[in-house]
Amino acid sequence: MKRLAAVLVALALAGCAEPSSVGQEPTPTPTPTPAYAADDAVLRVEYRGGLLPRETVPDGPYWALYGDGRVVTRGPEPDIHPGQAMPNLRVAAVPAPTVTELVEAAREAGIDGVRRDYGDPPVADASTTVFVLRTEDGVVETAVYALAEHGDEGNEARRKLYDFHRRLTAEREDGGFGGRSSDEVYEPAAVAVFARPYTEHDDDGLAVDHREQELRWRGPDPATGEDTRAGRCTVVTGAALATVLPDLRRANTLTRWRYDGKDWALGLRPLFPDESTCADVLA
Repeated sequence: MKRLAAVLVALALAGCAEPSSVGQEPTPTPTPTPAYAADDAVLRVEYRGGLLPRETVPDGPYWALYGDGRVVTRGPEPDIHPGQAMPNLRVAAVPAPTVTELVEAAREAGIDGVRRDYGDPPVADASTTVFVLRTEDGVVETAVYALAEHGDEGNEARRKLYDFHRRLTAEREDGGFGGRSSDEVYEPAAVAVFARPYTEHDDDGLAVDHREQELRWRGPDPATGEDTRAGRCTVVTGAALATVLPDLRRANTLTRWRYDGKDWALGLRPLFPDESTCADVLA
């Protein structure tokens, strides 16, 4: 009887044991994708550096994906001088599965915060392409010098990021993600206005005629803005923005703005969905 009891106990314990995993592939653990708020910047592509002076108002991201699927991009700029004061920003929308696809593709391309060797291209004064990705562990950046000029040359790490950048900006029929829009204008909820006292401009020694470039500033007093390296900054929103936006749309980079008997030069920077202050623009 004792021997039978021992056998029964052994069988019972065997039945409670974990099933054998011999010959089975381990189940992969999926990488969790964080839950995003609508205005969270999930993935951004920025160009930094180059020959632009430090006092220049930053352009902001060239390409930006948000938690609700909005994709804000820089549209084509007309080849005119002086150029338009307001950047040509466009907006499109992608479905939630594409947001997840883009996050995973960014990780696979090497946007994960790990420092890698991207080569040393023989070019001076080029810009640095910066990829910024929001992950479950925080925000990570990957910066590559002269990617646009020498992206498909050099080592594998550089080529992977170059191919990923191309896919971001290409239409779906061309092998891209189809996130760009050529028709819908991005309407900002706020615009940062950087004001400096107006000075006469000279273009390669030829005087520029400003008579048709003078507009009355109908927004807040430019002199009371926050003092920054790019000028006195005021974020214009709500009814004030609705008042001045038509003027901003038709102004150019040399427009003389008149306010309370003084002349101002205004640098204009539409705020992206995840921005709200002058510090956000200059960060």
